[in-house]
Amino acid sequence: MKADALKIRSIMFQKGLSQAEIARQTGFSRNTINAICNGKPCGFEALSKVARIFDIDPRDLILLEEVQDGEQSTFN
Repeated sequence: MKADALKIRSIMFQKGLSQAEIARQTGFSRNTINAICNGKPCGFEALSKVARIFDIDPRDLILLEEVQDGEQSTFN
């Protein structure tokens, strides 16, 4: 699954959190947090730990709409 990178960055900005701080609080490496913040595929456990820091439901961080081969998925 992919994280919604724009939403994550927006929440980070609102809460004044850096990738380094999220890495420290989750116990994940900065590389892992960087990948999540850039929308790379990640596991639900990692996304759940990030969501816990943001105090939101992890499902709110999952990218539901993807564009593939010029077609838009039916997730709305």
